[in-house]
Amino acid sequence: MINVPLLLKICDVISKHPEQFDINEWDCGTKACIAGWALRLSGTRYDGHSVRSEKAREILGLTLKQGRELFLPVHYSNHDIKTAEQAVKFIHEFLDKHEPHWRKECTTV
Repeated sequence: MINVPLLLKICDVISKHPEQFDINEWDCGTKACIAGWALRLSGTRYDGHSVRSEKAREILGLTLKQGRELFLPVHYSNHDIKTAEQAVKFIHEFLDKHEPHWRKECTTV
């Protein structure tokens, strides 16, 4: 099951601080991509042994295919994400595709 609250938290943070989003940067301490933000916001530290995208995929409850689609959008879904605004829109589209009831669930909480 996809961790919708964490994905929405990522959207919230990068919407409020777009300068801290970079699709090409895992986590340099100031900027991070979607996977980097998943690790940072979940409190997961990169241990140097596991692959970061695998750890982020696990935290977000994604399949391998979903992880590739979300973390490497230009390669797997033909989205060229350059800005935080584009990333938020892409995450929402991703959720629409894979968790179609997420919008309704967010309004009833």
